[in-house]
Amino acid sequence: MDRTDTPLLAAGCRSWLLAIALLLTANDAAAGDFDALRSQALELDLAASRIGSDTLSETLNVYVGVRAQEVWLREVWLQIDGDPIQHYQYSQREAEALRASGLHGLLSSRLSPGPHRIRAQAAVAEVGAHASEARRRAAVDVNIDKGAAPAELELSWAPGGVVKGSTLKLINWQRSTDSVVPADSQSRYRVGDPIDPRLRAVAFLEATGRHYQSQRLLRQLQAEAPGAAPNETPVPDGPSPGTPAMYTAYQALLAGNADLAAVDRLGAGEPCSTRPTLLCDHVNTELGYAWLAQHEGIKAADVFRRVRAPGPLASAAMLGLGWALLAPSTGAEADKAEATPVAYGRKPLHEPRAMKDKELGGAMRAALVPWIELIGRDPTDPAVQEAQIAIAWAMNELGSEVQAQDYYNRVIAQLEGLVQRCDKARTELAAQTLATGIVGKAPSEAWHWSLADRLPDPRWWVLPATKDSESFYLIPLLQQASFDAQLRQLREAHEVQAALSAQRQRLSVSGDAQAPGLVASIDALQPGIAATITSTSQALDALAQTKIAAIRDQALHSLVEARYGLAQLYDRAAEVASK
Repeated sequence: MDRTDTPLLAAGCRSWLLAIALLLTANDAAAGDFDALRSQALELDLAASRIGSDTLSETLNVYVGVRAQEVWLREVWLQIDGDPIQHYQYSQREAEALRASGLHGLLSSRLSPGPHRIRAQAAVAEVGAHASEARRRAAVDVNIDKGAAPAELELSWAPGGVVKGSTLKLINWQRSTDSVVPADSQSRYRVGDPIDPRLRAVAFLEATGRHYQSQRLLRQLQAEAPGAAPNETPVPDGPSPGTPAMYTAYQALLAGNADLAAVDRLGAGEPCSTRPTLLCDHVNTELGYAWLAQHEGIKAADVFRRVRAPGPLASAAMLGLGWALLAPSTGAEADKAEATPVAYGRKPLHEPRAMKDKELGGAMRAALVPWIELIGRDPTDPAVQEAQIAIAWAMNELGSEVQAQDYYNRVIAQLEGLVQRCDKARTELAAQTLATGIVGKAPSEAWHWSLADRLPDPRWWVLPATKDSESFYLIPLLQQASFDAQLRQLREAHEVQAALSAQRQRLSVSGDAQAPGLVASIDALQPGIAATITSTSQALDALAQTKIAAIRDQALHSLVEARYGLAQLYDRAAEVASK
């Protein structure tokens, strides 16, 4: 095995990006058309909402918020009198928007004046808590006497005091006509004030990517209070001072024309030394492999150790660290190389029998430390695949043929299983589009539309294959910006379609003279929106198929290497036996 020819350096591992780029270029025009359709739909929606609207005295709006900064809101349940229970699960993006003072419009319905019973429950997770830790729950059960004015309630997870912790509270908001409302008011506001629940709902919608609904609500509010606008969410520290230089360095590394020494100083300095970011990890990972390609093992090892672990690039860095410990070094630093002892109390491997270079044997044992840490991680990661093959290769070089055979057979079985899963996923996707399983719920259900309810078990690869649909490819797919953009467009297109359909249904029974013209305009827009939904659904399927194919191709590449290594091991054993 060539130690410098890693999947992360091979150009073939990124070839699937070309197919995605071509696909997105073909969809640019469709995206532009949808922007125009969305603008027209918004005007029609607003015009229709002004015709025959519900009586204000029968309006109830229930919002959900978070004022305690030490928790993430995960779920909420609400029941009005004896009506069906409303249940909502929050995605992480929504939980962050709630903590930034946004309000989620959980319910908007008609409620007659008079006494009513409000029962609600919420579940939160402590910030920094492990996913397996139990969630905290709290409930409220109150009676309200609704008057003639619209009712606006906020279910808020409020901070606690010295004795009692944070808990769920119900706030009954009241619109004030006074010229001045106290700044510390907890339940009174003027229309258009920063604490106006509708403005905070606009901020929540905008922060969670629901731009159509946020613009619709904001335009309705501005009709009452011209100039009203939500507060912009501040960025605590702003972009790091070194971000532009880091990005330029990263682009130069990918192009292969970077000044490695200059990039090395950049990757070791601010902000990476004190506030490392994902961009810092990308730069240091690529820089490490660039040093490795020049056989600068000592420099590469130092760079790989800068990458955060755990982190999205930790596996790639640990793979590179192992190769760096084996790579020859040049110059004065070559004399400073020291073998790292085997860690975590593992027993020393057999002394190398096939090699007489004990220094190289020590380097191999040192390289095994980061590689062995990658055992049991996501097998779709090329770094994990290569590390397992590298372990078997190193075992064989150190004279541990039996252990080498076991590792080769293990990785071969795992890769064969991965290829089978890829084939099954491609077949399932060809039989039923990805969008079919997404559009089953309303676009307001962010938990569903972010595919959170379709993600596989966090360690899906250790579970036996079942008859259930494969979804392992969704994890890397959701990290792809192009897929996220198409998924958001599909959601917004369905939201526009649903809003116009609801308005059309209401206008069709209205006796207003403007209703027929608005219905005709809505009917004229619907084919274009339907075409956008179809093209976006096809784009999502193409991106998913491309991702599955890329995972499968990488698995086959690693499978060939593993089988070749195992064949070499058998040939060597046969050669020794024949002597």
